[in-house]
This record gives sequence, structure tokens and C-alpha cells, in this order.
Amino acid sequence: MKRYLLLITIAVLMGLPSLGNAASIKNEDKEVHQIKGRRSGDYWVYVEVNPNGAKFFNCRHGCELILVKTGSEIKLESDADVIIKNGVLKIK
Repeated sequence: MKRYLLLITIAVLMGLPSLGNAASIKNEDKEVHQIKGRRSGDYWVYVEVNPNGAKFFNCRHGCELILVKTGSEIKLESDADVIIKNGVLKIK
């Protein structure tokens, strides 16, 4: 049992730095929004963000985020907190 808890603790601690290097995208609207994002030169990745929900995206070395429905676009040089409000992406 102690080994199991130790392994879980180590796994959680190893995962924390990756969350520290992620842009958070919080949806403050009352509808589900689809966002496409990519790091410089990578393929587009699509994610859905539920109302009052959040997602994380690795923007450590810069990225582009586009709100599919409205076309609102934002470019980040590094990780930052982003909100969706009234169909627009904004840096918090």
C-alpha cells in the first residue's frame, strides 16, 4: 500500500511542471466553444471548452489559438492565461 501511494505521489509531482508550462484557456461564455491551436510550425489541434470550463495548451515557445465559431485569434509568445468572453479570446 505504501509503495502504491509513493508511486502515485511521484507521478503527480512529475506531472506538475508540465501544467506550469501550459496556457490555461477558460470559457466564461454559456456555450461550448471549439478552439484550434498550434505551436509554431506544428499541426492544428482542436479542443472543446465547456461553459465555465478550462483547458490547457502547451505554449511554452509560442502558439496560435483561434476560436472556430467567431474567428477570434490570439498569438502567445509563451504560456499565459486566456479567457473566452462574448466569443472573443483575450489574455487575462
